[in-house]
Amino acid sequence: MHITTKLKLVKKSFLVLMISFITIGQGAAQCFGTGNETDYGAGSWIGYIYEGANNYTTNYRGRVSATENFDTDFCGGPACTITTNTCTLTAENFSARFRMTQTYAEGIYGITIGGDDGVRLSIDGGATYVLQDFGYHAYQTVYTEVRLSGTYNLVFDYFEGGGDNRASIQITYIGTETGGQIGSDQDICVSGTGDPDAFTSNIAALYASGATPNYQWEVSPDGGSWSDVAGATAETYDIPAGYTGLNYYRRSAESGGVTVYSNTLTVQLTSRSGDDTAVGSGSWIGHVYDGVNNFGNNYKGDIYESEIFDESFGGDNVTSSTSGCDYQTETFTVRFEMLQTFEHGLYDFQIGGDDGVRLSVDGGSTWVIDDYSNHGYRTADAFNVEMNGSHHLVLDYYEAGGGNRVTFSYTQQTLLPVTYLFLKAENEGFSNVIRWATATEIDNDFFEVQKTADGESWEVIGEVSGHGTCKEVTNYEFTDSNVSPGVSVYYRLKQVDFDGQEEYSSLVRVGLAYTEISSLSIYPNPAVDQVNIHWPGFILKEVKIFNLAGVLVRSSNEMQIGLDGLEPGYYLIRVTDPEHEETSGRLIIRQ
Repeated sequence: MHITTKLKLVKKSFLVLMISFITIGQGAAQCFGTGNETDYGAGSWIGYIYEGANNYTTNYRGRVSATENFDTDFCGGPACTITTNTCTLTAENFSARFRMTQTYAEGIYGITIGGDDGVRLSIDGGATYVLQDFGYHAYQTVYTEVRLSGTYNLVFDYFEGGGDNRASIQITYIGTETGGQIGSDQDICVSGTGDPDAFTSNIAALYASGATPNYQWEVSPDGGSWSDVAGATAETYDIPAGYTGLNYYRRSAESGGVTVYSNTLTVQLTSRSGDDTAVGSGSWIGHVYDGVNNFGNNYKGDIYESEIFDESFGGDNVTSSTSGCDYQTETFTVRFEMLQTFEHGLYDFQIGGDDGVRLSVDGGSTWVIDDYSNHGYRTADAFNVEMNGSHHLVLDYYEAGGGNRVTFSYTQQTLLPVTYLFLKAENEGFSNVIRWATATEIDNDFFEVQKTADGESWEVIGEVSGHGTCKEVTNYEFTDSNVSPGVSVYYRLKQVDFDGQEEYSSLVRVGLAYTEISSLSIYPNPAVDQVNIHWPGFILKEVKIFNLAGVLVRSSNEMQIGLDGLEPGYYLIRVTDPEHEETSGRLIIRQ
């Protein structure tokens, strides 16, 4: 054999040896459970522990034991260390399958299982499950009743997906018969009569002998004196529509002369009063609905609030009353409505909520404050809102759980000196006539009439005396004889008080009949990083850019607009002037 070949063999043998050491080292770091995983404890549980949530086939880590009825957190809390007969593991993302063989005397047994997270119970070796709550959740229990007689192979499965861990089982002898359980109580709130939901049979009536029960539903006005419901002899029952008042219901079961009863249910119908379209005058009417952000159904009735209010509904998760039905202050919605008259002026509004709250001053068409989301109590404001005359205020509030509170207040900042009824301008021959009227005036000295052709350079063209302080309709007129054919102009008024304070009106435009208005000018087009907009004869109030899907991608009140961030392609530009005149054009953006 050549020396070179020998060296290759030595290197290969060394590599195999190193791999073997690595493999042995890795294997030594793992711990595997010993023995089979199918033995049943005799009268007590053998629990087989596995790593991984909802896993009962791989990563077996050994056994633990438990008494017939137990409630355990395995090792004292979340992420503690579980010790089995062969291994230790962290109580986080693991599973346990408990097995027990038990003999039961003939009878009816109540079984409760609980878990954080999933649990399920089989009494036939895992073929079927008589009770299960096999999902991710905090600790909770489920209950059923079964007939047992003889020896059974019980399998109780549990898994933990993270956080706290807890599993429990309780098997209790009830007797030789049980009336079962029915559901559920109903508190109905309607206008007029109601149609209750059908009763469910959560647990059927059972006899230890295995006999089939004969059912009869019974009704009572007071829970003491009972009478049969005609024709109601099935396991379930649905009260006919047209129900009123308060009654109690139960289900009897009879076999072999032995009669047993289910639990008793209460069905109460409250005739709702109130109108969820009513609006308060100077104070709030609040329309209450069951459910979060729900204004469509489950209307409970009305509550009432003064103009300025701070309401906590009696506390967290308590029963509170309305003009009609009670509601639970946990998940509910209220729409407060009020008509209020405001002197012409600027107002600051503040609302607060835990959770969502929003305010409209135009009947719900728009929202001046919108803090409509889940959060702890906080306030939100709208400043310098112009109010004038009667306004329909809408305050929406919803509670999603936990604390609840809603507040409303406002303050008047300034009274506006002049309330305009209208302002318009028209061409009459070779002159433009500006007309306006006021409903009220406070310390009004005079109006200064101004005009512009470009929206930037304003020219004072006249002055009209005011009427001081008055609450009567006053009409004004001013004629501009210095007009140029073919030119559109805008007018505005500067109103001046006796103390020199001033306020500007809105703009009005006059376009002469023989003026030829130029089309919208967009340049450069195609554009790369910015575009210029010019609309001869008009003042640009707002420019909007839309993509071909109709989505607004850019808006501005400038004539030069940056295009950063917009993809190359075709776009629509739409412009408006202060009088809401509108035109549009096409823009191409290139790289």
